Amino acid sequence: MKKILFLCVLFFSGTILFSQNHEVSFNSKIETVTVFPNSAQIKRTAKGSVPAGTDYLVFTGISPSINAASIQFRAKGDFIILSVSHRLNYIKPKEEPEGLQNLIDERDNLKSSVDIEKAKLSALTEEETMVLANKQIKGQNATLSAEELAKMAQFFRNHLREIKIEKLSVNKEIARLNKTLTQVNKQINELNASNTSKATSEIIVAIQANKKTQGEFDIQYLVHQAGWQPVYDLRVKDTNNPVKMTYKAMVNQSSGEDWSGIQLNLATGNPSASGTKPTLDIWWLAQQVVYSGYRNRSAMKKEAAAPAPDAYEYDEEIADAEYVGVEQTERTTFTEFSIKLPQTIPSDGKPYTVNIADHELPASYIYYAVPKKDKNAFLTAKITGWEDYDLLSGEASLFFEGTYLGKSWIDVESSADTLDLSLGRDAAIVIKREKDRQFKDKQFIGRKVTRTIGWNIEIRNTKSQAIDIVIEDQYPVSTTDQIEVVLENSKGAKVETNTGKLTWELNLKPGKTEKLGFKYSVKYPKDMYLVLE
Repeated sequence: MKKILFLCVLFFSGTILFSQNHEVSFNSKIETVTVFPNSAQIKRTAKGSVPAGTDYLVFTGISPSINAASIQFRAKGDFIILSVSHRLNYIKPKEEPEGLQNLIDERDNLKSSVDIEKAKLSALTEEETMVLANKQIKGQNATLSAEELAKMAQFFRNHLREIKIEKLSVNKEIARLNKTLTQVNKQINELNASNTSKATSEIIVAIQANKKTQGEFDIQYLVHQAGWQPVYDLRVKDTNNPVKMTYKAMVNQSSGEDWSGIQLNLATGNPSASGTKPTLDIWWLAQQVVYSGYRNRSAMKKEAAAPAPDAYEYDEEIADAEYVGVEQTERTTFTEFSIKLPQTIPSDGKPYTVNIADHELPASYIYYAVPKKDKNAFLTAKITGWEDYDLLSGEASLFFEGTYLGKSWIDVESSADTLDLSLGRDAAIVIKREKDRQFKDKQFIGRKVTRTIGWNIEIRNTKSQAIDIVIEDQYPVSTTDQIEVVLENSKGAKVETNTGKLTWELNLKPGKTEKLGFKYSVKYPKDMYLVLE
């Protein structure tokens, strides 16, 4: 009992001791940011004087969306680190976005100007009402001479015209002010959209120093309101040259702290994913019980929830500042791209483009066409060795012979040894598909009818170089013994009888035209309706 009492007294006395210690604030600077697809690792540094005794060092102005479990603190100095903790500060909120206060002041001035103009308009309206109410300045039985009537008419005409013109001018000014006010409000809302949190994070470090000394501090933590996604520019000069690929990143963040002039790294890993290896439990086979109701489904979801993510520990390797461009580093479980020039990414949630690398990809080019569906030829590039470039799946902008063709998608997850890229339509390949008119009659034999159909396909290469092109078409496949289909002519096509697919592989010289075609006959009951074209 005495031991327990002693420990309690020691704990409370320690608590009172720490509560009496004062806090020393430190401003830290963001040096390095490593952005993952769905999060970012922030590294801050600070220097300062550490007082003698037991004190709290408070590092202020940190993102309110920090993942507290990911905080890492390192220090150099003649002192002992007792503990590291985290808190939110609502008393001293984060700084407003740059220019926000100026916009607020401008909005207030515009509102005051609108009120002044409305007051002018109200006074003019009252003056107009008073003038109109006093048009009859003589009694009903009084008469006015022609000269007096002319003077009075002139007075009302001039005065009312001045009032009307001034009212128009005031209304025009009010409209102008309101238009500007709307624009200012939109800009304020845009800045406030990324400034929703009214708090800042603070990291509190309890230290003990025997004497006053200097300290150097490194702080690292993870935020989830950030990420990047790959985008590509694919440029093909012609089918005799490789594909020029520009590998870019669209970086965005709304963490509550601007990244200004920082060393930016882009990583392909996911520190939020569980680092625990999977295990196999016994697979008990039993009759399944079907649960119903929201409560049971929720419970099942909770049971299947993934374990808490492990904190990411970043390897502090500083990139060589002599080189301009991007340095690629193979980490144990991911690839990291270090952008050598300092980058600035505001906390506004907008995407900012960062170039990662330029590659020339050896490719073989093949045109594909399905004239039955589309009269255009589509150019594709088959790229081998793409695994060497650490690509991620993402959207690609296509450029062929200096012309923008549109968007495509690079899918590295489903690609094998060859990465197929669709480069869009090429109008220089002219394709025609027309029905052969000599096969149009129906032949009736007993209760069945036989119909013969033929198609002519013409491909012309108007380009200045030869092309490889694959043409695909089809003939119908019977689904019943009552329907008989015979392919009578395919003109050298590769035939897949089970699917009815016809394939021609051609090498077409510049300016040359190739004529293809096929013919098939279908025999079926005359009371049966079939679509044969």
